Amino acid sequence: MKFLIALLSAIFLFNNISLAQEDPLDEFQKKMNQEFENYSNNMKENFETYRDSIDKLFANAVKKYWEDFEVKPAKQPKGEPKPKNTPKVDPKDIAKDSSENIPVVIIEDTTHNVVKDTLVLPVDESNYPKATIIFNFYGKEVSIDYDKTFITKAPATLNENAVGDYWGKMSDTKHYSTIEQLTKMKDELALNDWGYFMLVKSFAEQLTGNEQNGTSILTWFLLQKSGYRCRVGYSENNLYLLLPSKNMIYGKNYFMINQMNYYVSTSNAANLRIVAVEYPQAKKFFDLLIDRPLNFPKKPVLSEKKAKYFDKNYNFYLTYEDNLTRFLNDYPSTNLEVYFNSEPSSTFMRGTKENIGKYLSTLPEFDQVSFLLGYIQNGFKYKTDPEQFGKEKFFFVEEILRYPFCDCEDRAIYFSWLVRKLLDKEVIGLVYPGHVAAAVKFNSTQNGDFVIYNNEKYIVCDPTYIGAPVGMSMPEYKGKEVKVIQVK
Repeated sequence: MKFLIALLSAIFLFNNISLAQEDPLDEFQKKMNQEFENYSNNMKENFETYRDSIDKLFANAVKKYWEDFEVKPAKQPKGEPKPKNTPKVDPKDIAKDSSENIPVVIIEDTTHNVVKDTLVLPVDESNYPKATIIFNFYGKEVSIDYDKTFITKAPATLNENAVGDYWGKMSDTKHYSTIEQLTKMKDELALNDWGYFMLVKSFAEQLTGNEQNGTSILTWFLLQKSGYRCRVGYSENNLYLLLPSKNMIYGKNYFMINQMNYYVSTSNAANLRIVAVEYPQAKKFFDLLIDRPLNFPKKPVLSEKKAKYFDKNYNFYLTYEDNLTRFLNDYPSTNLEVYFNSEPSSTFMRGTKENIGKYLSTLPEFDQVSFLLGYIQNGFKYKTDPEQFGKEKFFFVEEILRYPFCDCEDRAIYFSWLVRKLLDKEVIGLVYPGHVAAAVKFNSTQNGDFVIYNNEKYIVCDPTYIGAPVGMSMPEYKGKEVKVIQVK
């Protein structure tokens, strides 16, 4: 009885919400989330009553609450001119180079999404007419059962009522079993938020024949039921899926909704009429950070790299994962701090430790960093992203082995990762206008250019300035303000 009273109160509250508020679902979500906590240990029929009532309420809300938004054009990474060729240090300059304290600006950290996973209601969906979709997801054969009554086509004519009706009809299907299978696959592959979106979208594409409106509306339904915030919008008879992220996603148009950027997930759209509500248990934003090694099926590719240190030649036989790097090639371009803080595959990590790490253990601290710096300066061919790809493309760590060329930020990201993982040292990224380098915190006193970050001294290391020792900056960047990327 108390449950029904609370539910009726929430429905009354929801139906009287004004669109003038910042978020028309704020009070509704708080009320329903609290009731869910109160009844989470109750009998199964209470769960089903809760689920069915909220779905009906939400379907009606979708029919009622929409707003018109003006699109914001896609942003691109700043295109300051990078060095056309790798600059080489004049040995005479090394002797006369002097230490300099470089002024810094801290870049805001956007790499962590601190929202707990939403609990899926424990309903029994073992008995329903099943069909099965099998598809390949970056080398993994994925098999997902789904209810044959799933709606595989978007409404023929798009409007508010049609989208609300779609939600109501899909809610009546046995969809939690499909979501459970998708989330288990997410865990098996150790996917992050964006990886889960790509998995759900791939499933929806298979089910809808890759038709845009059908894929967008089914992905919207499944993501929200999985606990992720997202919205749909339409223009004329085209439906678009919008994903919120605190990370900048370059190359995609977006909409500012409640102080959050919602990015158009597929083709870029113009002005849209967008649903103004989100499912009550959908709380998570999309975080592009890869904070643990992704676990795609192993398909290692060998890459030989050479290094020279104190006139001694070294050959490193390193491996990268083909399935992972294909996944990363389809990943959207985002903030540099995401790349500096993301993790490569376990294969890449193991090969690096076995091939490079073994040479470092007997070296003193300064020589360890110098060895890694010289390895990257001389072991990789340089070419700017526009020359290699026709656009800016930042590399995740492992991608540096996949492609024949790399530029300054790719080298700085790789160097920073090597210093962290092989030497267990603190490191930061340095972003100049048109250039990226790194800086390392030493245990012992070292000379050279430095920055003070969090009251600690970090010595500049530039993996792109060929022949430059630890502590030497490119002349054109000496004394110029630099932005600092925190590397965790």
